[in-house]
Amino acid sequence: MWLWEEMRRLIDNTPPAYLVGGGVAVASTLFILHKKWRTKPRKVYPADVVILHQIGRAPWAPSMSPFPMKLETYLRMAKIPYQNEHSYEMSSKGKTPWITYNGVDVADSQFCIEYLNEKFSVNLNKDLSTVDRSVARAFQKMTEEELLWCAALWRWVYDKDWTFVKLALPLSNYIIMMISWDYRKRAHGQGIGRHSQEYVMAIGQADLKAISDFLGEKKFFMGDEPSEVDLRHLWDVGICLLAAARVSSRKVHERGAAKPWRIP
Repeated sequence: MWLWEEMRRLIDNTPPAYLVGGGVAVASTLFILHKKWRTKPRKVYPADVVILHQIGRAPWAPSMSPFPMKLETYLRMAKIPYQNEHSYEMSSKGKTPWITYNGVDVADSQFCIEYLNEKFSVNLNKDLSTVDRSVARAFQKMTEEELLWCAALWRWVYDKDWTFVKLALPLSNYIIMMISWDYRKRAHGQGIGRHSQEYVMAIGQADLKAISDFLGEKKFFMGDEPSEVDLRHLWDVGICLLAAARVSSRKVHERGAAKPWRIP
């Protein structure tokens, strides 16, 4: 807590020019590191195997981020051969996860799924009607375009001690502060960060309630069989339980699309 307050005090009492200079220095450093990672000699991977590039595991979940977990769960459900490449190397879009398949790089988890659907003739939505697919897409977009921001602000901005982050990621306070600042800035640009903390949390709670109400007693989100929307909601439910109870993934993944993650 004291570190955050000290940082705020430092920012409030630092001339704007110095702050801009510091920001430019950090941005330049990140850009140089990004260029260094992207210009490394290309590795030779096995043929016909999907290489899943993502950051390392979290202590109580397959990933701290929803999108690597979404993509890896898809690969398991679709029974597509893959291997993990754990690193902080980002895609051409500067994000993670991304995949390499027979020399072709594909960025963005959803684009990766659509690419692999075509390559491997996979359709996890085959049992859904046209209306069901529309409903599933609406819930997925609500989750990825709104609920995700609520979770990010809760984790990186509102938790002044960054308790949950420190339990999962071996990051220094300085790096965490830079990430927190970046999320605050991006959330403000997106719009949701302009609201008060109480209002943002109310939005997130309303989204979670809508998901819970719609799921009800169904085995999977859209019925008796899993579909792509289950891939996304797995993280939402799992990470909430993990954050609240801090239990192992063995006890969390007991239903829904989590089935491929069950530990014998």
